[in-house]
Amino acid sequence: MLELQVTRACNLSCDYCYADLENLYDKDYSLQDIKDIIDEFHSMGTRVVRLLGGEPLARKDIGEIIRYLRSKDIFIEMATHGQFIPRHLDSLKYLDILQISIDGNEDSHDAVRGEGSYKKTIEGLEAAINARLPVRIHGVFNKISINASKETPVESLAKLSKKYDIPFNFCQYVLGEDEKDCGSNHPSYISLEETGKYHDELINYKKNGYLFFNSYDAMKQITNWAAPGKDVIYSDQKDKLPDYYSRCRAGELYCFLDSDGSLYSCVPLWKKGSNIKEHGIAQAWENVQQVRKKEDCFTCVSLGDIEFSKTLSLRPAVLKNTLGKVLEISKNGFSRENSRLQKVRSN
Repeated sequence: MLELQVTRACNLSCDYCYADLENLYDKDYSLQDIKDIIDEFHSMGTRVVRLLGGEPLARKDIGEIIRYLRSKDIFIEMATHGQFIPRHLDSLKYLDILQISIDGNEDSHDAVRGEGSYKKTIEGLEAAINARLPVRIHGVFNKISINASKETPVESLAKLSKKYDIPFNFCQYVLGEDEKDCGSNHPSYISLEETGKYHDELINYKKNGYLFFNSYDAMKQITNWAAPGKDVIYSDQKDKLPDYYSRCRAGELYCFLDSDGSLYSCVPLWKKGSNIKEHGIAQAWENVQQVRKKEDCFTCVSLGDIEFSKTLSLRPAVLKNTLGKVLEISKNGFSRENSRLQKVRSN
């Protein structure tokens, strides 16, 4: 799996974003560059690509990128803030999953993304639903949005999930400590201990039939964290871990390609890798694997990476959950009737 940052450009400036905003207007890959990247990763075995930004829909040629991925029979997910969805509906129908970022209710969301952002995102969400696109919503636990509302972010997204009949999930804010104002130094950072009550809340919603995306297996690992006060567990501790813990597969079965050409294992290992423009993709990938071995991290509090790793490790219960939720998203995308949106609005 490749997480591909197709641009840093974005009309928002969310406080916790990992995009390098200081170099926001550096030249992005050309369309041909991206096609060449896709071709080489495909030849190396990549069959899943997540399109990231910045805001991917800020690229005028994003439709051509999506259609090219589809021509290679690659599973495509895109992460977006949702505001540009209405102008790209014809291209977005080729996606397998459209992930729309929402961090809570209107107060919480706008505290991070700017006044008026929530309403525009909901307009995009409804446009996607009306067009029968395969949608899920995704939030980031962060101190700024949590402090902006009395309603918990979990409650807010659970309400949206039920209203629109779409899956939802959250991830922990996590970014490497070596970058300026990142990790625990950042005002958005919230510790795992502080988010524990929200993880319990998510599990409760899942037990009550809500379409929470993450598996019980992943939630068991994050809620029974074996290293209190620390965001990373290293390999020298693995023999002491319960058997439901999974080794992270970042840098082995998936990686992240920045829009400046930097290839690295994952967002938590931010900028620790090689640049494909200097070394080529094959050598950069070899270097990433060596960096991962050197870091010697076994797992971290990034719930997305925990879920990815358990899925790619072919854990039966996790596979069943993941496939079930993907099918739920696809079912909604292909069978959802336009009239249902009118019903939602009337409620």
